[in-house]
Amino acid sequence: MKKLIVSDATPIISFSRIGKLELFHQIVGEILIPEEVSRELFEYKKADVKSIKHCKWINVGAVKSKSDVELLMPTLDRGESEVIILSKELKASLVIIDELSARKVAMMLNLPLIGTVGLLIAARKKGLIDKVKPVWDKMIAQGVRYGEEFYRKVLSEIGEGG
Repeated sequence: MKKLIVSDATPIISFSRIGKLELFHQIVGEILIPEEVSRELFEYKKADVKSIKHCKWINVGAVKSKSDVELLMPTLDRGESEVIILSKELKASLVIIDELSARKVAMMLNLPLIGTVGLLIAARKKGLIDKVKPVWDKMIAQGVRYGEEFYRKVLSEIGEGG
């Protein structure tokens, strides 16, 4: 059975900004994004993410329960809400999302979860990259934000701190 992976915009944009969309694809294969995330990605005006439009491995799916999306929206934005509800509706194998508030909701719903940093660690385990830190540092240099404590803790845990 083929894995169903649903992603939010931020992880895709993070890889795209550093020219590593193909690495994202190598890690997860085909992904599904909800309509709102599609709008966020494909209406994004920055040149560094224009290559997203040409990715045949990014598919768009519609959320059935718009009312469930609305229930999450006081806490989350529409894209994150659609990612969570679509993942729940389709029983996704994996949900790719970075925002802490959305991750908390996904965990409460017992959705299998990974974020951008987890994908980088998976890439290293698969031998797709030698080290997480240089790739993560490029993302940070391109404006992707992570807390300094989280950054140091993760690098230490994976043996790249120092």
